[in-house]
Amino acid sequence: RDFHDSDSGARELFAKTSERCGLNLETILFQAPAERLHENLAAQAGVFLVSTLAARALERAGVLPSATAGYSLGNYAAMVAASAISYDEALEVLIAVWRARQRDSRV
Repeated sequence: RDFHDSDSGARELFAKTSERCGLNLETILFQAPAERLHENLAAQAGVFLVSTLAARALERAGVLPSATAGYSLGNYAAMVAASAISYDEALEVLIAVWRARQRDSRV
């Protein structure tokens, strides 16, 4: 919550991510019952968003990565931190993978 409350850029990223996902991540992360965090897209988007905000906070403090790595969902934030892809591109991939998994689970 500190990222959100102290940084207008973080609030903008929350709004952008919420809009693209069709969720209100501020409500889900800060006010909703914990069960809402178990919803797949909310959890994935939330982890990606907060991981990216943490990397940006470190960069602002002068801590720059010489390498990045991530496992599973962490790959998206690692690629953004490394400037390999943009936040928007990573978010689109995250949403596309989530949609594909939803579609596949109904088959």
